[in-house]
Amino acid sequence: MIALAMCCKPSLLICDEPTTALDVTVQKSVLELIKELQRETGMGVIFITHDLGVVAQIADRAIVMYKGSIIEEGPVKDIFTQPQQPYTRALIACRPVNHQRGSRLPVVADFLNPGPKQPAAAPLNAPDTKAILAPKELIQVRRLSVHYPRKKTGWARPLATQKR
Repeated sequence: MIALAMCCKPSLLICDEPTTALDVTVQKSVLELIKELQRETGMGVIFITHDLGVVAQIADRAIVMYKGSIIEEGPVKDIFTQPQQPYTRALIACRPVNHQRGSRLPVVADFLNPGPKQPAAAPLNAPDTKAILAPKELIQVRRLSVHYPRKKTGWARPLATQKR
């Protein structure tokens, strides 16, 4: 997919979870490839990921979103060392590298919905999601027809199609 995207010589590459489900060796190779391509071409890269380890490794700046709204943004170093929002602090606190092996790994809800022994977290400074306008229609398709191959030749070419 990266090669296909680069064929178009983009000025911006948007990577949506490009390393999800990859082992760490392959993940490292993919991240290094993207960094190298960025250096060579001067393109911008937007990384969409839930993996804070990847964010710390590759990003200069980060945006943290909560329920579809931006709640915090800034240099990665600032976000990891001085997070301003309870949700961001919870995400960082829940990283496995911050805990002893074999101990219970906390989840974000432990920080945002504390039990009786935990202090309540400050409210998030996120806009009310109900106040966000309903999405506008982006595209309208009329008279769409889809054809499915019914039989194929030995060369995988359809002999006939079925219209639905």
